[in-house]
Amino acid sequence: MDILIWLKCIIGVAIIPLIFTITFLVFLWGMFGYIRDANDVKKREESKKFIYYGIIGLTVMVGVWGIVRIVTTTFGLGNTVPQLETGDCLTTDKNNPCKK
Repeated sequence: MDILIWLKCIIGVAIIPLIFTITFLVFLWGMFGYIRDANDVKKREESKKFIYYGIIGLTVMVGVWGIVRIVTTTFGLGNTVPQLETGDCLTTDKNNPCKK
């Protein structure tokens, strides 16, 4: 398997959703703490920070995702991966010059 395809798969399928999940969980943790510690002003302020960090993280990730989408659409990049070798390297043909 080509390293670029593998890397794109790992980033797109595993890492990005994991980061989205972590930032969403930080936001939820802040909400939970804010409700749980409604009577304690100091703990409520600490929970507000988690809420802010979660919102900022989600906003940045969605913004970057949108910018990347705009750039790839504008320049017609789509889901293409740069090819390092010539020929069709993804076929199962045994005579394929790309297979080693």
